[in-house]
Amino acid sequence: MKIIAIDMDGTLLNHRSEISKVNAEAIKYAQSLGIKVVIATGRSYFDALEICKEAGVSTYIIGNNGSTLHNKDGNRVFSIKIANELVEESIKWLEENNYYYEVSTPNSIYTPINGRQIIKRELDLILSENPDDDMLDYLYAVDKQFGQQGFSFINSYKDILGKQEDILNILSFSLDKGKRKKGAEYFKNYKDFSLFLSTEYIFEMVSSRASKGLALKTFADMNNISLKDTVAIGDSHNDIPMLSVVNYSVAMGNASDEVKAICRYATKTNEQDGVAHIIYKLIDEISLQYKNA
Repeated sequence: MKIIAIDMDGTLLNHRSEISKVNAEAIKYAQSLGIKVVIATGRSYFDALEICKEAGVSTYIIGNNGSTLHNKDGNRVFSIKIANELVEESIKWLEENNYYYEVSTPNSIYTPINGRQIIKRELDLILSENPDDDMLDYLYAVDKQFGQQGFSFINSYKDILGKQEDILNILSFSLDKGKRKKGAEYFKNYKDFSLFLSTEYIFEMVSSRASKGLALKTFADMNNISLKDTVAIGDSHNDIPMLSVVNYSVAMGNASDEVKAICRYATKTNEQDGVAHIIYKLIDEISLQYKNA
């Protein structure tokens, strides 16, 4: 075992979007053994970096669902942008159809200035039609989405087009199930996009040349390490590209059935420090295999 790739939301992070002390210690222990640890997240690099800093953890970071890779010194090793014509067409459609959206660049997350109002209207409508729904679930999802680092507010999608920045990721968040389905159905036919359903409330797009799996393979190749010696830990649809290419694939206890079905191992939930549990387990298991070889 020479690389451990770890998803963030629903995997490494708890419900407070924090890396627990137990998980942080497990990562540092693996690193002390010479194992390279890489975070592989849908979040932007700068957002993921802040979370790692708060926990005292220093790792390589694959960001924006495989669109970027940064080393531990913060240097960007590579990035894969979305074609400019796709950016304009996509965010124009989202805005004209009243979707909340986020557009990630290397330095910012651009989002409409009226985005919060769009989500509030969705929440009000859902609760008026379904008064028995648990409002706390919705509020938690909203708080988590709006709690990211690096937001810059815009009046129109046209403001983004004039900035001449590389667009790495386009995301839409909606509490409306029908609206999410409509958006995902619309964009899944774009051959130059990779579409991911990263959480219950999100669909997002990156270049078709980007995924966590492709980024992890690039990282492994750069370090002359085989994917046979690589662990990947995740819980959601956007983790499948990396889980499907490694020898040691691990599903969190809270993972979707789709993820659990393809994984070789299972661990505890993100609230039970499942990442730490599986790191220690695999280190012990593989060490025992070498001793008995």
